[in-house]
Amino acid sequence: MSKELGVPLSTIINVYLKQFVRTREFTFSLAYSMRPELEKIISEAETDIIANKNLSGAFSDSKSAAKWLDKAKPNES
Repeated sequence: MSKELGVPLSTIINVYLKQFVRTREFTFSLAYSMRPELEKIISEAETDIIANKNLSGAFSDSKSAAKWLDKAKPNES
């Protein structure tokens, strides 16, 4: 993480230690952020859901899912 922020790890640790001494509290966050590629995929999926596009519905068994996939795939030449 320190390389991504461009801040030496020792600086981050010193800041947290000083804060701990000052407040006698220790807090940290494990919040993650998505990569832009994943954000794009999720955005496209949300757009498809709103447009009721590229949705299959539920399948009762694997044969019906395979049949739907065969129909959905583009014609191969």
